[in-house]
Amino acid sequence: MDSLTQDNEGKNKNLSGEIFTSPESSQYEATLSPEQNQSLPENETPIPESGSQYGVNPSPSSESPPPYVEDKRKKMIIFAAVIVLVFIIILLVIRFLPKGGSKKVQDITLNYWGLWEEKEIMQPILDDYKKTHPNITINYDKQDPKQYRERLQAGIERGEGPDMFRYHNTWVPMLVQILAPMPKTIYSDDEFGKVFYPVTAEDLKLSGNIYGIPLEIDGLLLFYNEDMLKGVNVIVPKTWSDIQSAAAKLTVKDKDKIVTSGIALGTAENIEYFSDILGLMLLQNGTQPVKSLFSCKDNSSTTCAVETLTFYRKFAETPNNVWDDTLDNSILAGKHMS
Repeated sequence: MDSLTQDNEGKNKNLSGEIFTSPESSQYEATLSPEQNQSLPENETPIPESGSQYGVNPSPSSESPPPYVEDKRKKMIIFAAVIVLVFIIILLVIRFLPKGGSKKVQDITLNYWGLWEEKEIMQPILDDYKKTHPNITINYDKQDPKQYRERLQAGIERGEGPDMFRYHNTWVPMLVQILAPMPKTIYSDDEFGKVFYPVTAEDLKLSGNIYGIPLEIDGLLLFYNEDMLKGVNVIVPKTWSDIQSAAAKLTVKDKDKIVTSGIALGTAENIEYFSDILGLMLLQNGTQPVKSLFSCKDNSSTTCAVETLTFYRKFAETPNNVWDDTLDNSILAGKHMS
């Protein structure tokens, strides 16, 4: 304890950084052999061995810092903490990022109302579609044409209607509130006009949007029996006047009763699609029904519609009639006469 006290006192007196000297250190030097003194470097004070009575603690200004000893346990703890932190961050990123391709595709079921095709005809088409769209199932249901539009509108308003359905092109103004416009990504206006007949765009386009995709054109065709024409020595007619003349020669009567009709024209109740036939005849004769039945393409005339109705009616007027109200519906009568 005395040597420590003296050391501290010497420190306070000499702050210049010179080596501390004292009588004890002189006695220490005297104890060294000449050989030991010669082996010491010049100007270097020998360090006493531990426990020597002459040993003193060197001043802090001349003491070397203790050697650094690496704490491996602390290093391992820090390394493990970093790994855990990175692992937690990865888990959070996986948890909150969108699932992407790993997300299961939602199953969708669509109900489709048809009118004419049986389910056996439609099902193979729907099955082929499902092969390329396995998550989509389409249930087809053939509907009764009677009061179809009324049932369709009522079902959709109740939330029980179909997702896809058939409808006539003239129904667009009536159904526009429950119809979804076709996206331009499916058909642009130009593409639609190139793929489908111009009349479809006129009927299905409303306020710049197209409502629906045409499935078919319900056109009118006139079929004839070539053998029957040859039997009465009549060539295939090309005009309405030719048809009128040929029908008269083809008609077979028993007194005033028609046994075989030359053509089903002239009435309304027992002729299938009579309004479509009559409408076509009106247009062919120049009538402009959109404006008026008295409006004709020939501005000098206003009787084109009357002329058409008169001509149509002649097919059922006696005594030269080829059709009358006593006959069955035109579709059934054609089967009976063939």
